Amino acid sequence: MQSFQASLALLQQSNNLPSVDCFLHTLQQCKSEKENMIYAKDLHVLIHKSGLETHNVLGNNLVPVLVECGYVSLAQQVFYKV
Repeated sequence: MQSFQASLALLQQSNNLPSVDCFLHTLQQCKSEKENMIYAKDLHVLIHKSGLETHNVLGNNLVPVLVECGYVSLAQQVFYKV
């Protein structure tokens, strides 16, 4: 299984729009490996730039990660967009 940092790097370097599944997989890695939670905001930025922040499943998975990392106001913004 690919590490979270490697997945995040691939997303950041990609010239193509990553799929929802790709973001969901990376979010799941972020949640399961607590030391990676510091990258939640970076992941949010990528999701936002891709225009997928309002995707129901993706947004609903992103909100708890942001809350757990202490980004409550950012999580609230995502919640209201979904």
